[in-house]
Amino acid sequence: MKTLRFAFAQAMILLAVSLLAIFAAEQWARHRFPDLRYAAERQQRAEGLFIRFDPRYGWANIPGRSARFQRLEFDTQVRINEDGFRGPRIPMARTTGKSRILVLGDSYVFGHGVEDDETFCAVLAHILPSTEVVNFGVSGYSTDQELLLLQDRGLAYHPDVVLLCLYRNDILDNGRATAWGLYQKPRFTLNDHAEPVLAQETVSAGVPFGMKVRRELRRRFVLYDVLAYRLAALRTEAAEEPDPASARALTHALVARIAADCRAAGAHFLLVVLPETPEPDALLDGIDGARLDLEPVFEHYRQTHPDSTLSFQHDSHWLPRGHRLVAEAIADRLTALGWLAPADSPDTPSDTEDER
Repeated sequence: MKTLRFAFAQAMILLAVSLLAIFAAEQWARHRFPDLRYAAERQQRAEGLFIRFDPRYGWANIPGRSARFQRLEFDTQVRINEDGFRGPRIPMARTTGKSRILVLGDSYVFGHGVEDDETFCAVLAHILPSTEVVNFGVSGYSTDQELLLLQDRGLAYHPDVVLLCLYRNDILDNGRATAWGLYQKPRFTLNDHAEPVLAQETVSAGVPFGMKVRRELRRRFVLYDVLAYRLAALRTEAAEEPDPASARALTHALVARIAADCRAAGAHFLLVVLPETPEPDALLDGIDGARLDLEPVFEHYRQTHPDSTLSFQHDSHWLPRGHRLVAEAIADRLTALGWLAPADSPDTPSDTEDER
């Protein structure tokens, strides 16, 4: 009996020491990796607030939804119009005397962390008063979903110009079958002619239970994120990761299809490459369209405004001044290409540094 009690006491001591060690390691990880701490501590999620499951795209904005979106670094009001997109509703029928720009992209286009009128789409419409700007941005979307959205709904708006905004994470995301550990997503493969082919027309709701568990652990414990994602030898999801070369080839094919669909519809195509995206030149290689690389734009701003920042501290998404800078760069590029209506010349921009 004494032996059993002794063994039980030893086990309890070992458990207590282990828990204390894990707690100490978690506190160290939160101090050592503040960006991961931000990810673990933030409260509100887009899913359920203004995003829901969609069998075609995996997820989509909730039409007509208005919600307060709050995280540690921002507090914004998000309004989704009746068509399911952020910003004022723009009818499909063209407005006489107005040009039209359609913008495809993810949370950077949607305007994660800024108000409705602070997104670069809204600012671009203000800079170009003779142009309507349709914001088709959906948080978390990658190029594959943006292709489907363009084909299903975008071209029906009869845009003069289509902007495809591409960020570095899109390249690998195009090769993934799930996102956020929460949703399945459409998946394309390449046929023998290196053309993208949709594997299935719809996706099912939900993801494997193990993926949900990993997602919740990652969102609550920085230590798990460090072990699972910072140490390659311990990466439990390595088998689920797409091959980088294959993902890049697929991304190039998806961009080529979007450009071809735009050309067939009589629309100009501009690929907007967001900062920190590797090898931007290769993304448009052999594709009929124009490109705007934002990395030099951001670098010039950093050099001329050393005391100012364009993004949140723990979140790579842009502050209002970042959106303003992007809108100005796009307006300048479209003007240089001669794709704007004659009445549309960019308004004199305000000093971006003065905006928050």
